[in-house]
Amino acid sequence: MPKSKANKNNTNLITVNDCLTTDQFLILYSEEFPNLESEIYDEGCRDLIYVQIGLLSNYINECIKEGAIKEVRRAFIFFERIVNRVNSEVENAFYVSFLEHIKMGGDSENAVASRKLLNPKYLEIWRGLNELMFPDKIAGTKKKKSPDKSTRIKIKR
Repeated sequence: MPKSKANKNNTNLITVNDCLTTDQFLILYSEEFPNLESEIYDEGCRDLIYVQIGLLSNYINECIKEGAIKEVRRAFIFFERIVNRVNSEVENAFYVSFLEHIKMGGDSENAVASRKLLNPKYLEIWRGLNELMFPDKIAGTKKKKSPDKSTRIKIKR
């Protein structure tokens, strides 16, 4: 039986098996980040969940660059709260378009502070994704030895 959950606008969201649909997720996402709402629903992004979620990584990268660490924390809390409540396509988009693209490598004060805010489980996934994709760009992250090409990232649920 679907469960009804109210969001902050007092509209009901119906979830099946406690899994949000893409549309339900987009409502929560745009409510949490109203500054991104027009881009999220822009005609050029419609039905492109990877692009829509990529907007959040772009925003967070700007926050890291500017030192808006409280905003980085807020985005990480949103990510950690929602990533396991969405359908598999949205979940994958979170890893591919959000987590993988967060620029918090290196030894800058903002990068170090940002890494400290991310749950260790997701920080390890971020490291693994970045070691595979950008091995020279994660200095200062106490990386382990580089994985060989047969290594696969395992996401624990």
